[in-house]
Amino acid sequence: MNAKQTEAATGISRRNLRFYEDQGLIHPHRNPGNDYRDYSEQDIRDLKLIRALRMLDVPLEEIGACLEGKTTLAQVSTAQQFRLEQRQKELEAAIRFCRELQSAPRPDEEFLDGLLNRMDVPENRAGLFGEWTRDYKKVAKAEAKKVFTFTPDDPVTNPAELTAALCRYGEQQGVNLVVTKESMAPEFEIDGIPYTAQLVWRRMGPGILLIVRCTALHPEQLESDVP
Repeated sequence: MNAKQTEAATGISRRNLRFYEDQGLIHPHRNPGNDYRDYSEQDIRDLKLIRALRMLDVPLEEIGACLEGKTTLAQVSTAQQFRLEQRQKELEAAIRFCRELQSAPRPDEEFLDGLLNRMDVPENRAGLFGEWTRDYKKVAKAEAKKVFTFTPDDPVTNPAELTAALCRYGEQQGVNLVVTKESMAPEFEIDGIPYTAQLVWRRMGPGILLIVRCTALHPEQLESDVP
């Protein structure tokens, strides 16, 4: 099956198909005639299992271990059942807070302060009420990888100097940055993710500041795994 047919058969978007492939969960063959992905019956089965497990919030690492035969489906589902039971206890606390809000459809500031203070109790913050923060951080981290900027330490007037600035940035950040096309609009990779760069001049007071703006060539590869 091609990607469109697989999307229809599994209910998984083509963007997520690429994501699961990038995560190493599926390995579709490539059509030698056009290099398009060709999904087998086994791929379809695996994708349906992935979708079912993800709908139960099973971590990707555990799904991968299951698909590789390192653990069994029974072990994965038992571990997730335990986590869901723990979450159920957290949800019971959330339900109590919902009932409090239902009892005060137009809450005043004093009521809300009291509610938030109880939500901030460690046993509540450690569970359900910290999820929104973790999701935000995960999305923000992914977005920051799609487009980022830096200010070069030295003047950049030619392709060689721009390449040197990029390599120096990679060293400072502790990432594996490899320039694949040297020019004033170079292309490079960071840990295998392809980027392009351009120079941007910004007026800062009386002077002009040179900034290198880096953009991922395939930003869909950097989508966070947050619904």
